Formats: sequence, structure tokens, C-alpha cells
Amino acid sequence: MPYFLFVNIRAGFINIFWLQYVHEKIYLPTNHSNRYIYRMKSSFLKANLKNSYYFILISAFIYFFYLLISMPEAGTIWKFFWDVNDYRLQSESSLLSKDFYFPAPKKWFSPRPFTMSLMYKFVNSDTYRMIWFQKYFYFFSVVVLILMLNSCIKNYIIKIISSIFLLFFFSWWNILGWSNNALSEFISVSFMFLWIASIIWYYKKKSILSVLTLSIISLLFSFTRDSWPYVILAFFSFNFIVQLVLDKKMNFKSLLLLVFFIPVFLFQSYTMKVGERNVLPMFNSLVIRVSQNSNYLDWFEKQGMPDKKLIATNFKGLDITTNEGMIKLYRSYEDTTYAKLLKWILTDGKTVFQKFLMYHPSYLLLCDQTTEQVNRIYAYNVDRYYNKPNGFFINAHNFFPVFNNFIFYVLMVACFVLFYKTKDEFFLVPILIVFFIIINVLITYNADTLEVERHLYFTVILRELLCIVSVLFIIDYFINRHKRINTI
Repeated sequence: MPYFLFVNIRAGFINIFWLQYVHEKIYLPTNHSNRYIYRMKSSFLKANLKNSYYFILISAFIYFFYLLISMPEAGTIWKFFWDVNDYRLQSESSLLSKDFYFPAPKKWFSPRPFTMSLMYKFVNSDTYRMIWFQKYFYFFSVVVLILMLNSCIKNYIIKIISSIFLLFFFSWWNILGWSNNALSEFISVSFMFLWIASIIWYYKKKSILSVLTLSIISLLFSFTRDSWPYVILAFFSFNFIVQLVLDKKMNFKSLLLLVFFIPVFLFQSYTMKVGERNVLPMFNSLVIRVSQNSNYLDWFEKQGMPDKKLIATNFKGLDITTNEGMIKLYRSYEDTTYAKLLKWILTDGKTVFQKFLMYHPSYLLLCDQTTEQVNRIYAYNVDRYYNKPNGFFINAHNFFPVFNNFIFYVLMVACFVLFYKTKDEFFLVPILIVFFIIINVLITYNADTLEVERHLYFTVILRELLCIVSVLFIIDYFINRHKRINTI
């Protein structure tokens, strides 16, 4: 089957390049009869270019799906992560029950955002089936994103290069490795791709239907991880400000998105409070990061935080990169010595910590962290959560990442320049996604200092994706600049 698809894709490539070459070599005749023949030939060639593109695209999608379903399973690696059991147990509650949306913690159960548990319901709360389901869902999200991106490209050669290269990128084990584990990361990245696709559609169509689609996907996406609602709310706020300046006709729709998401954000905050989901992340930040600075500890003590001396004594110099440091941290979760501190975090901690970030911008901007610590935001191939790649997937694993931060900044500046020149809002989308990345990094890193690599492996994925897409669309712009109209 793979060889058959390869032969057909190769034949399609030859066909589409030849048709493009022939089409560009035909010149418009001067007499009326020859002009009519030219139009007939031109229409025929354009139709064949389009047909060849769709043939290659469908063949590539089929091959990518084949790769997904033929992936070697990683056994039951998910049994080593208690998160998986939490999602499964929460999914067993009725959709009409409050225990599904905002359950309280119990012994051997920690509440989670509900989207992953909702996905579990599609497979009757079976983790083995969930592994397969999330691969199908990932394929769906990848197809939608590629189709949406290609709809903004004029040149069929660029369309086909975009499709093939993006599918190769989506086979990167940094993304696919999570598919054999039933944690929320893989469902979350799939919804992230759908969310980006829905943003493009929103800017492309500017219709009520596109607003509704973006709203629904944003709702489900936000409940895959506790940090996403903050990021999405910031994104919609920024989008509203941008539309006030650029396109007043979109004011109502951008305001509608913002107004819709504010109750979602408040509801998510309520579920997090009921489920006590902010307690351990904030405890981690206090004992791992805040405890290393006596001035920070003094500030928290003035705000009512108990056991300042206990924290300073027990956690000063804690190194979570060592087994000893991690064991010490994990044991402290069940240690009644810190019961008073944990209770304070539950009642007042979140508000005080948000106030702390406002009064200490250097902490918010990670200025207290070493270069090595900050570089964790660019983590990729975090393979302690999944097995190593083999077969076809080794190719993308060894190839990516290919872009660094300098190239990324240059491409984003190029997109901004083209937006300024053309007023084509498509070139603004990468800039908005950059804003999304920055907010996500700051919120996630400050919310939980412990698992930065796990929670921010999205950063490099988005950097690579934006670079690939920017290069393709910049090339497409220059190829078609003499006949380009607003594509979004």
C-alpha cells in the first residue's frame, strides 16, 4: 500500500509541474480565433492542475492515515501516570452531573478539566480505545488545518508542497509520541490545531457561522488544560483591540467572541477552585522558585502566607533536576507539616499570587531564572512520557526542529511588513499566534515551575509550524503579487 501511494504521488507531482510549466509558456495570441483556442486550453490546463492537486492531496492524506493506524503501540505506558485514571473516573459521571464538570477531590482522585473526560465518553471510558480515538481525532484536526491553510494559497505548486511538508511535520514524534499515552497533551495539541484552523476561517469568512465555530472549539480547547482559558481570553482581548483599529466592520463579531468567552473563563476558574487544581502547582512554585529568594518570601509572609521559615529551611537550594530533589518534593505533598500552607493556598493563594506577579514584573518575565532554566520553554522530544520512535517516524524525528529563534523573528517581521503593505489580514494571523505563544509561556511557567518541559512542548511545535507556513505563504505572495487579491 505505501509503495502504491508513493508511485501515485510521484506521478501526480510530475503531472502538476508539467502542467504548470506548459500553462506559463502559453502566450495570448492576437487574433480572435486563436484567442478563443487559448482560453479553451488555459481552462483545460487549470482544471488539470486542480485535479492533480486534489489527487496528490487525497493520496497523501490516505498515506498519513495509514502511518497513524500502523504505529507500533507502546504497551501500557499510560498506567504509570495517575492523570489517566483521573480522566477515566471523571468520564464515568453523567454529562448532566456536576461531578463531571466540577468534581471535588477525593482519595485517589484529582479533578481535571472536562474535555479529556468528554473524549473518554466516546469510547465508553476505555483507555485502550482512547489511544485509538485520539489518533483519529488528530488526523481530523491535521486535515482541517491543512485544508484551511491551503485555501489561502493561490499557486497549486505551493499548495502541494505545503500539504506534503506539513504532513511530514505532523509525523514528528515530538507530537505523535504522545498518542500512545492517554494524557491530555495529545488531545490538547489536536484542539490547538483545530483552534488555529478556526481562527483562519474566522478571518477568511467573517461570518456568524465562523464566529460560532471558533467559539465552540475555543470552549472545548480551553478545558483541555487549566492554562488555556487565560491564554484564549488574552487572545480574544487582543483580537478585539486589533479589529477596533483595522476593521470596524468586525467590531461586533470580535466583541461577540470576547463576551462569549468571559463566562467560559469564569466557569473554568470556578471548576478549578472546586477541584482544588491550583493547590499543587502553586505549592510547586512557592517551594521550587519563590523559596530561593528571601525578598519574595518576605512579601508573601506580609500577605498572610504561613510557614515562611519552614519553606526557607526545607527547600532552599532544592534541585528538581535530581532524583533526590524530586523525591523530597513528592513526599512533601503528603506531609502534614505543610497542611497549614496548603490550606492557605486553597483559600487565598491564587489571589495573592496574581497580585505578586503584578508587583514583581521581573518574576513574571522570568528574569530570576538562569538561561538553562528558561530554555526549558523550548523543550521537545520529552520522551520520558512515551517510547522512542521507529520506522518512518524516525525521519521527522531526526529532521525537526529546523528553525531557530532568529529565523522565527525574521519571518514574523516579514509577515508584519507584508501585512502593512497589503492590508491582507492573513499576514496578521502569525503575529496573533506569536502573542498567543508568549502569553502561554508566561502563564504556564509561572503557574507551575515543576513540569515546564511537559507543559510547554507546544512552544517549539508552534514555532516550527509558523515558520513553515510563513515561508510558504511569503513565497506564494511573491509568485502571485501581480494578481493577488485579499485571500482572507
